[in-house]
Amino acid sequence: MTDGRLREAERRWRQSGSVDDEAAFLRERVRAGALPPARLEVAAACGHPAAARALPAPTRGLFGRALDRAREALTGDDPWRRLRRFAPEVKVRAAFVIARPTFAAAGATGEVAAAATRALAATEAWLEAPSEARAAAASEAAADLYDLINREFEDEGSAVADALQWAGCVAAAADTIETPASLDTCHLAAGAARALARGADSATAEDGAAVWRLAAQDLVAWALEA
Repeated sequence: MTDGRLREAERRWRQSGSVDDEAAFLRERVRAGALPPARLEVAAACGHPAAARALPAPTRGLFGRALDRAREALTGDDPWRRLRRFAPEVKVRAAFVIARPTFAAAGATGEVAAAATRALAATEAWLEAPSEARAAAASEAAADLYDLINREFEDEGSAVADALQWAGCVAAAADTIETPASLDTCHLAAGAARALARGADSATAEDGAAVWRLAAQDLVAWALEA
């Protein structure tokens, strides 16, 4: 049986293209059970305007809101912090989507590149169908990659070695991404690798912003998929 309210909301949004109409359509999708509320929250956290507008009004009290503002003033608006409260699948996906360009930009070749491919494939398999067995496989592949990196790059001051070691944590996402530090490691690795690719000594704010845009775009598409 079709949902008339849902179809009408979609029609209005497709016709107008407005943020308000898209937000109304997203709310109807949640009401109809076609979009899990948690997915809507992920899209909003990644900066999707209509998803943010579609969220229910905050229910925190006056003191709670004041505390939030004080915390933001002290820590700044780090977009990666918004992902920390979500389920492991969300954080693993964010790590995975920036892992491939990280390895490529860091200049991985030979055995390291092959090990990276295996580790990323294992994490991708976990994302497709999470299970304890696949999480263990992803963790094992990442550990093998990390050991290989340490053997291949003995100079701890090497920028390539540093970027590859950071990136090695990304492939272990299914096992280690639970901690905030792991997610921070992932996006720092990606920023460093972007800098390496253009011959720079260190990452810039634009490198970090580009990495966030890459992850956020993928997460929004995943969160709002039909």
